[in-house]
Amino acid sequence: VGLVRPLVATAFEPCLTAKDVMTFLSQEAAMHPELKSWSETLRQRWAGSFTSLLRAMGIVERLPGRRLQAPVMRVEAFTFLLLGLLEGGLSPGEALAHTLWDWYLLSEPSKEALLAEAQGRGWVYYSRAADIVELQPRYASLEGWIHGGLG
Repeated sequence: VGLVRPLVATAFEPCLTAKDVMTFLSQEAAMHPELKSWSETLRQRWAGSFTSLLRAMGIVERLPGRRLQAPVMRVEAFTFLLLGLLEGGLSPGEALAHTLWDWYLLSEPSKEALLAEAQGRGWVYYSRAADIVELQPRYASLEGWIHGGLG
C-alpha cells in the first residue's frame, strides 16, 4: 500500500516497474532491518512476484503494460465491509477513515460516490457537513442487510 497508493492517488498516468519495487524495498530497509539481509537475487525475485500479484489483482495492467489502476469496488462489496465495520463497534467517522479502504486504493471521492450509491439503494442514510458525518445503516444488522437489501 505504501508504494502503490501514492502513485495511484497522485500520478497522471501511474506506472510501476520491478525497478520501482526494488527502490521501494531499499528505502523501506531503514524501517525494516530484515530487508537489509536480503540478497539482490531475492529482492529481484520478490519485486517480480509482487508486480505479478498486482497484475493478477488487476491493479497493474497485463504485460507488457506497467500502468497502475485502482481496482473497481462494487457498491455491494463496499457496503458489506462498511456495515461490518459499523457492526464491529466503530463510529461512522472511524469506519470511513479505517485503513481497510487503503488496501482497496479508495480515494475520498470514490468513497463518497459509493456512499451515495448505497444511499440511493436504500441501504444507508449518509450526510456530511465538513467534518460532521452522519451515517445510519437502514438494516438492524449486516445479516439483515444481506437478506433484505441484497435478497
